[in-house]
Amino acid sequence: MSTSKPINSIVACDMNNIIGHGIKMPGWKMTDDFLLNFVPKTKGCPVIMGRITAETLGKPLKGRTNIVVTRDLNFKLEGFEIARTFEEAVRLANEAPGEIIWIIGGGQIYELAFQEEVVSEVHITIITKSYPGENEIRFPKFKLSEYQIDPTRLEVFKKREPGTNGEKDKGNSDDAALLVYVRNIA
Repeated sequence: MSTSKPINSIVACDMNNIIGHGIKMPGWKMTDDFLLNFVPKTKGCPVIMGRITAETLGKPLKGRTNIVVTRDLNFKLEGFEIARTFEEAVRLANEAPGEIIWIIGGGQIYELAFQEEVVSEVHITIITKSYPGENEIRFPKFKLSEYQIDPTRLEVFKKREPGTNGEKDKGNSDDAALLVYVRNIA
């Protein structure tokens, strides 16, 4: 699969790689990760997601080209572009504005991206607590030997109460660390 833009994945997971429970998000609140990591990195760029992630969001993320990969021929959601394959999603993302293509979930879409070996960087926020539940969806294992952590991009998000940074601030329910894995150049 060819791409004219780098493809990165961005995810938050607990200590056991849990990223969701069926169609629900785990119970953590990570305002800092969302506002200081996810938003600025993905803003203005195409984002690729699966149908369940799109349905969970309910509406497209503003300021981004939102592309959904689904095999459901009847699936439609206002503001989202639909792709029937991961390859078609990458093609649409290459045609969209933005310098980087971001894979934002769910588990099957992350898995497809790693299978295609197109992920340049993995931006993973690890919540320092376990969030078990029913219908656990996990961030897939990837070939760590093909990546290295960039120590200059490590960030730590500390647990803090809601409202610390304003009325709408939901706080951080737990401590977390953001690691950026960069694919080794062969």
